[in-house]
Amino acid sequence: MEEVSRLKEILARTQTIAVIPAEDFYGESFLAGLALFSTLRKLGKKATFMVKEVPARLAAFESLINPGSEAIITVSAAQNKISRLRYEKEGDDLKIYLATDGGRLSPENVTIQPSLFVFAPVFNQKPDLIFIIGAQNLEAVGKIFEENPSIFYEAPIVNIDNHIANELFGSVNMVEPSSPSLAEMVFDIISALQPDAPTDKSTSTQLLTGIMLATHNFQHPRTRPQTLTKASQLMKQGADHQAIVRQFFKRKSLPQLRLLGRALEHLRLNDEKEIAWTTLRASDFQDTQTTSRDLSFLMEELKTNFWKLPSLLLLWEGHGSGPLIKGIFYSKNPLLTEKLLENFEGVIRGGTAIFLVRESEIKPAEEKVLALF
Repeated sequence: MEEVSRLKEILARTQTIAVIPAEDFYGESFLAGLALFSTLRKLGKKATFMVKEVPARLAAFESLINPGSEAIITVSAAQNKISRLRYEKEGDDLKIYLATDGGRLSPENVTIQPSLFVFAPVFNQKPDLIFIIGAQNLEAVGKIFEENPSIFYEAPIVNIDNHIANELFGSVNMVEPSSPSLAEMVFDIISALQPDAPTDKSTSTQLLTGIMLATHNFQHPRTRPQTLTKASQLMKQGADHQAIVRQFFKRKSLPQLRLLGRALEHLRLNDEKEIAWTTLRASDFQDTQTTSRDLSFLMEELKTNFWKLPSLLLLWEGHGSGPLIKGIFYSKNPLLTEKLLENFEGVIRGGTAIFLVRESEIKPAEEKVLALF
């Protein structure tokens, strides 16, 4: 409650706010951040949701990430000042007429975007306050931090995370390692900020989606009774549970299932080290007509339905800038994740380590990584 009080005090004196999710492999940080951003906008704040791109697994769920029915038309008039505006309806069309002080406008001067989803990959102005969702440290924010490090030291930061290894880098640290999901934490924050106003349908759906993805449709052992209670509240407030199930829990394409089959063929276990691992070669992606964008599905399936040991490792061949081996590592023991990143280049995103092994072949990379455990 003390942190909530401090947050309310800071919000009362700030107007320009950036909401930045960590570059989350699974998309939960994105959803929690989007719900918080939407709420801040409704509270009258000039909020911007800063992301480089929509996570691949969420991109197809258009109504989830872009629920707004209004749009903003922005005219860049730095060189050509707008002197007059008028509009008229012509059949089903709306025509807008802009007069300038003498210059000419071109299509490049005009952009259209939903009023709710202010998508910004760069800072357009310095924020008075920054919310960071799901990052254990500033480096885990990803490219937005790498490209603008000074801004993060000039404004207060509200650090929202549920990872035990969080470095408490914020002015306000709302860190709950016992919470199964970031979306559940943000639901509590939103409820505290507007106790008398229920969340709308789109925000409720974003939060429920985040909770269901983080808890594997409420099957994860960390799912708490209060998680189910909050999910019920969100459904009463309009969250579209059936759409979430259809989109994320019943949609398994044939190529994805084939890729899962390849991963299971290569799966090995070490009961003594309590680790399961699998490998994928470039030919596995080619033969199954899949890409690395399908790996979030693969990891979810392995974690939820097949993997019973505390640590899971996936290595695959990548060719982004020359042959190298890429890896994903998830463990219930955060010390193992930290040890991995002490030895290989990588970041933690949503509790999962994504890293590089500078080897051209799978086998030596596999031996190097497994030697750590």
